[in-house]
Amino acid sequence: MRRLRIPDYSLDDYLDPRLASAGLYVGRFEDSLAARANRVRIHRHRHFELFRLKGAGSHFNDFAEHPLRDDSLVVVRPGQVHGWPDSGQLRGTMIGFTQEFFDGDRPPPSALQRYGFLQEGRPARALDPSAARNLDAAFAAIAAEFDARQPEWHDVIRSHLHIVLVQIARIAAQDPASLAPKGRAAELIRRFRLLLENQFRTTKSVAGYARQLGVTPGHLNDVLREHTGQAASEVIHDRILLEARRCLLHSELSVSEVGYGLGYEDPSYFARFFRRSTGQSPMAFRATHREKCRFSRD
Repeated sequence: MRRLRIPDYSLDDYLDPRLASAGLYVGRFEDSLAARANRVRIHRHRHFELFRLKGAGSHFNDFAEHPLRDDSLVVVRPGQVHGWPDSGQLRGTMIGFTQEFFDGDRPPPSALQRYGFLQEGRPARALDPSAARNLDAAFAAIAAEFDARQPEWHDVIRSHLHIVLVQIARIAAQDPASLAPKGRAAELIRRFRLLLENQFRTTKSVAGYARQLGVTPGHLNDVLREHTGQAASEVIHDRILLEARRCLLHSELSVSEVGYGLGYEDPSYFARFFRRSTGQSPMAFRATHREKCRFSRD
């Protein structure tokens, strides 16, 4: 039977329902892949994953393969299509968690919004010795707490997870491309990206997002242009195109089915949008790029 859609795995794939309902998984990377070969091939999920790895290998994430050497960190965001084309020598700890677990009883907005690397940025990073030691200690504390599951273990792990995310944010801040906006501009951009992630299939207009954010379309455009170099419409189109590329490359959905799934009632309009934006028809894109990720179908 052909695989029509991109596999979407939840934490239930790792845990029994009682533990999965907590929204957290901690384990050895190599053990998880050995027990679940489906995790090597292309897939995605709705939770976050953090991998602290040692050894040589590679990680595939949204159209690019990232080589891993020695000490590395991999961050996978919800919805990203990823896999492990070369995982044989990789060893380490992985943490999977949902936004709901991380926030606990905290009211909206999510505390995860403060960490820009969880919204955008490189998925794989090499670690210097100091960063590697710090992350090793924090990951080990989380793993020990998860294994013991003493009273109030959820709260203890949330605290350790905050430490891990702060450490990763410090690492990401050293990247020259990480000059993120601050203050009200940063808050508006975070809220816009969160809305976009949830509504890109249904809301296509700048005005639709601006209305929900309580600003004018012009102001939203100005803030985004100043801090990202893109107009709001460009950011919206990029998000739609990202999902279109994912489906065309990693599923057997027809062009019409991809278009319908992205909210286009007229498949020909979707095809024109894709060609205008990429210079290729959807089918030409699929034919050109599939060879790069044959491992996902082997």
